[in-house]
Amino acid sequence: MAIRSKKPCKKFRCKNLTQYPNKYCDLHSDLEEKEKYQMNKQYDFHIRNKRDRRYSDFYHSTEWIKVRQLRLTIDNGLCQQCLKDKKITLADVVHHKVELKDDWSKRIDVDNLLSLCHKCHNTIHSIPPSY
Repeated sequence: MAIRSKKPCKKFRCKNLTQYPNKYCDLHSDLEEKEKYQMNKQYDFHIRNKRDRRYSDFYHSTEWIKVRQLRLTIDNGLCQQCLKDKKITLADVVHHKVELKDDWSKRIDVDNLLSLCHKCHNTIHSIPPSY
């Protein structure tokens, strides 16, 4: 495998060299995090928020907060997937079985909700849906 040549630091007027995958030298490495933050902030403002505004508004609404709390109460605040696996874990996420984008009318249907821990929720979202 070929070794990549060093490149100048991205900081204006900095003469230090940096090795791939770094864009900034050790002296200016904090700027990379700031740059990422700004890029994400711009993306969120200009793209994600416009595209997903309806969903974002819903997840901050009083009706969602109430129905979410109801589902957690019904499930005694426990992750339902972990219970199936005979483990006891506190639920910190309420998951829509049928996603909002697939059926908006089921957004506040308590039977469409499932109390999960973060680990189980991430596992569910990593599995491709079966159609």
